[in-house]
Amino acid sequence: MRIFVARATGVIGRLLVPRLVKLGYEVAALTRSADQKNLLADLGATVFISDIFDQDHVTESFALFRPELVINQITNLPDDISMISAYGPMNNEIRRAGTTILLKAGQETSKPRLLSQSVAFTLPGDGARAINDLEQLTLGAHGVVIRYGRLYGKDTYYPFELPEPPRVSLNRAIAGTIAAIDSPSGIVVLCDPPIATNFIDGH
Repeated sequence: MRIFVARATGVIGRLLVPRLVKLGYEVAALTRSADQKNLLADLGATVFISDIFDQDHVTESFALFRPELVINQITNLPDDISMISAYGPMNNEIRRAGTTILLKAGQETSKPRLLSQSVAFTLPGDGARAINDLEQLTLGAHGVVIRYGRLYGKDTYYPFELPEPPRVSLNRAIAGTIAAIDSPSGIVVLCDPPIATNFIDGH
C-alpha cells in the first residue's frame, strides 16, 4: 500500500513514518520544512516539501506519488504548551483548510482513503467547531477519524508526567494509528485505558 503522511515531522508523524516503512508500506512524507528533507529520506520516505495551503503543490505531490491512503496529522501547535491558546485560531484554520485541501487533491488524482487526526477531549469555542468540521469532512468522504487522548511520552507536552484523562501514551497512539489503516470508515478512539472502537459508517 502507498501511504502519504501529511505533517510527517510532527510528534506522531516522525515516529509513524519509519514504522510504516519497516512494515513494508511505500511511504511519502509531506513537510513544510526543507531542513527535514534528508531526515525523512533517511527514514525511507519519498519526501514532498510544501505548505499545506498550496493546493496546486499538494495536488501535484499526490499525482506523482499516487497514494492509496492519506494520513492527515496536520496541526499548527507551539512547542511551548503555554502558547496553545495563542495558536488556537491558526490550528483551527489548518484543521479545516488542510483537510479540505487533502480531500480535493485526492479527488483529482488517485482517490485515496483519508485517515485524520482528531481529539478525544473537548476543546473550547471555535476549537470544538473546527474539530467537528474536520471529522465531518473525513467521514463524509468515508474516511477514518482517530480521536487521540492527550499525548504523553518523549517529545510531547508531557514527557515526564501524566496529563489529565483522556490521555494516551505516544507508543499506543502510533500502534493504534497503524491498526486503523485497515479500519472501515468511522471513529476510532485511542485512550488509556483502551476505549472501544466506535464505527459509525460501514463503507
